[in-house]
Amino acid sequence: SSSSSSSRGTPGPRQHHHTRHMRHLSLHKEKNWNPFVYNNELYFSQSFDPHVVIKPAPNGTCAKAYQTDSPPLRQLPAKPRGNTQAVLLPAELARGVADVYVGVLHVEVSRRYSSYFYKMQAEPPFRITALSAAIPLVAGRHPRIPAWGHIAFPLSLQLMEESQQLMIGYGSGDQVARVRVVGVEQVLALFEQGPGQQRHDAAAAGTAGAAAA
Repeated sequence: SSSSSSSRGTPGPRQHHHTRHMRHLSLHKEKNWNPFVYNNELYFSQSFDPHVVIKPAPNGTCAKAYQTDSPPLRQLPAKPRGNTQAVLLPAELARGVADVYVGVLHVEVSRRYSSYFYKMQAEPPFRITALSAAIPLVAGRHPRIPAWGHIAFPLSLQLMEESQQLMIGYGSGDQVARVRVVGVEQVLALFEQGPGQQRHDAAAAGTAGAAAA
């Protein structure tokens, strides 16, 4: 019988269900990590305040490599989450004495997304050193959830050194793919303004930098 087989070590239906349930609970799922490459090795920013940097192993597991506090991010109105890879900005473009990583993160308040550039040290422990004003992007309304009326979600970031520009690939309203090309000087100006300067409506997006739908 099924009861006798279960007692001899063959799992019954309830045991199969319990096993699947426990496997599900044992998986720790996360998202919104920002990748970056240092010395030809891959790292991820797992969280931003504190800034936790993890390093993946060949078997797919990850281990914490560094952790630092991020005072610049405490000006944000909500918990920051990741968006894009961080790219290395050479010192001569960054108007600094050292190279610096630049990436994009976002916050969500009242179902509105705002995205920001951040600067990160180019050497361990990869401390986050600065936060920009909100990036002007064209936001859209979610096609099926009207309450989500202001969505612009960056997904990629590319440095074009020959033209001294950053190219942001992003989704508007979870339905339209867009690209925004911003000069490095404009990005640095956003850092000078700081996160208190909120510029996340479509009107501002039309006046700063070049955009392509």
